[in-house]
Amino acid sequence: MKVSNELDEMWHNVRDDKTTANWIICGISKDAKEAVLHGAGKDGLDAFVSNLDDEKVLFGGLRCRAVDDRGSTKSVRAKFIFVSWLGPKVSAVQRARAGTLRCEFNRLFDGCHIAIQTSDKEDLDPKELVTKLQSSTGAHKPTGYEFEGNEQQTGLTDAKTETPQKEAPKKEEPKKEAPKKEEPKKEAPKKEEPKKEAPKKEEPKKEAPKKEEPKASAPAASTGGNPSDVWEEIKDGGDPTNWLILTYDGKDPKTMTLAKKNTTGLEDFKAQLEDDKVMFAGFRCKAIDDRGTVKSVRNKFIFFAWVGPNVKPMQRAKVSTHKCIFEKVISGTHIQIQTSDKDDINEKDLTATLQSSTGAHKPNGYDFSGTTDVPSDSVAKAEETEKADEAKKAEEAKKAEEAKKAEEAKKAEEAKKAEEAKEAEAKKEAKAKAEEAKKAEEKKEAEKPKAGPPPPAGGAPPPPPPPPPVEFFEKLAKNKPSEEDAKARAALFADIAKGTDITKGLKKVSDSEKRHKNREEKEIGKVTDFSELERKKAERQAELEKKRAATGEKKVAKDPKLALEGKQWKVENQMGTRMEKKHDVLDDVNMSQSVVLSDCENYLLEITGKINMVIINDCKNTGVIMKGNVVSGCELSKGNKIEVQACGTLPSFIIDRCSEVMLYTSEDSREVEITSCASTCVNVTFVDEKGGDADPIEKPLPEQFVTTFKMVDGVPKLQTVPMEHAG
Repeated sequence: MKVSNELDEMWHNVRDDKTTANWIICGISKDAKEAVLHGAGKDGLDAFVSNLDDEKVLFGGLRCRAVDDRGSTKSVRAKFIFVSWLGPKVSAVQRARAGTLRCEFNRLFDGCHIAIQTSDKEDLDPKELVTKLQSSTGAHKPTGYEFEGNEQQTGLTDAKTETPQKEAPKKEEPKKEAPKKEEPKKEAPKKEEPKKEAPKKEEPKKEAPKKEEPKASAPAASTGGNPSDVWEEIKDGGDPTNWLILTYDGKDPKTMTLAKKNTTGLEDFKAQLEDDKVMFAGFRCKAIDDRGTVKSVRNKFIFFAWVGPNVKPMQRAKVSTHKCIFEKVISGTHIQIQTSDKDDINEKDLTATLQSSTGAHKPNGYDFSGTTDVPSDSVAKAEETEKADEAKKAEEAKKAEEAKKAEEAKKAEEAKKAEEAKEAEAKKEAKAKAEEAKKAEEKKEAEKPKAGPPPPAGGAPPPPPPPPPVEFFEKLAKNKPSEEDAKARAALFADIAKGTDITKGLKKVSDSEKRHKNREEKEIGKVTDFSELERKKAERQAELEKKRAATGEKKVAKDPKLALEGKQWKVENQMGTRMEKKHDVLDDVNMSQSVVLSDCENYLLEITGKINMVIINDCKNTGVIMKGNVVSGCELSKGNKIEVQACGTLPSFIIDRCSEVMLYTSEDSREVEITSCASTCVNVTFVDEKGGDADPIEKPLPEQFVTTFKMVDGVPKLQTVPMEHAG
């Protein structure tokens, strides 16, 4: 990847503590070949976090200040943080490329003390950053950190203020009493004798070939055991084991197992990393600080995230999500390395990264050989002091956390009591209002005038209606029914008057006369013959052909086609019937080929191997089963009643001007990215995460959208979201 000199110069400006710039964020060009500037500023952590885009992969560097205030002396030093940002809306393909790009940007943002990879802005909270920075320092830890802008800070490395410089003579007084402290050194000949024999320790270094002989017969890496317990033993330093490797199935971190552990050095550790697996490892090395009369040896711990070069893209995309779970097991490390190349794991690069993560006092060497030499007395004392300081700080932090929790509980109790008092007051007021309303209603009813007695019953009847006109009687006389009609009407009313006796005159039908109980043997079990339906369909088709011939319309029948042309399988004009679909199987395919279906109806195609892409155009009532993985994706255009089943991985699924589409996904293709345009009745079936016999989950794609007009930073924009129905 190409990095411009301008970006390199901007990062060096951030590294320079005399400048006001304190952060920079870089992105990737569209062709993924060049690093581009996304943003830079001087306003500290809040401005840095606000410039992270949820839809992009970004890499940034941030400068903060480590403040060590010891009363008379105040030290301020710069600390640098490398951030790998994977936006929560980034696609799976971009997420898979982030691991390779992270190594490239790690070289640009060199000299950082800690590295953070995240998709959640809450992980960049100052409290979380302070915890990681403190764990990356040595025994002497700062008292606090500052993440705001430093425009008025002219120098970050002014270790002392003017006041202690004036009081310097007071500090010289204990130096005069230094001989009292040096008296034990005069009695140290016994301790100095091993130092005189130090050349004996250097002799094995000259005889390096002899050390290489045991490597050929190095102890085999062992497996088994609880990963957390093994790592704690490695951190304690009492166990000769100095590294472990964890692995899992690439899908669920709960399948975490201890793959290997050993007491050997870096080269044997690299040899255990497998090219087709995702592995997480912890490695213990030694930081050696030899100052002549005093030699200090301290343990340093490295966290490795290994993504083999042959790992599948879907597994590679999940590494960033699963990494945080393994960090909880392999905890307390000083640096983190994520790589897919074993050449990145070498003593030179690891030493440079470890040196950049330390404070002002840096060791003069590191040992990655895995030897178990017993440290000197000064080393033991230094380690004991460091452990005591860490225990003291942990105890203070615990007390502060408990006090904070007690204060929060007290505030919550007070708030609860205030809320209860408020509710009781509200109920009291509501009750008083109800009683007042009831009294007002009773008073109003009492003031109403009383109604008099009801009028007496009876009275004069209403007058009779007027007689019908003369024409009515004349018309009735003309329409007098005949004698036959009168007899028929009389017979009908006579039958109705019989009641239940009206059925006595009906004929009794015996079982021998009932057809459904006396079917012939040739009719029993007879299957419906659809040949008659096919014949009628052929006759209708012939009539249509005659009409077309009469009107001059011509329809050219095309021959079916199933052949490989270049790198494309052409599947055209494949026709079946409604009762029986035509079925073909493609098994001689590879990942460089694609399949194109067009003008097919009542057809089913089964693809058994790994394929690059599947395209379906102008098809009806057609199904496609993809049993292997699909590298690019599947595209549908102008289709009706299309069913697609993805048994392997499927990165993308595009639908354009289609109706009645059903996509069946598997566990490997659950994270498919679906793009639809002018399509209706599109449903997607997902496999339930519970697994087993759980029913699949079917979800429809939205077809109705709501678009609103908004002003964003003075620019008019349209915002479109799917419509949601309440209830």
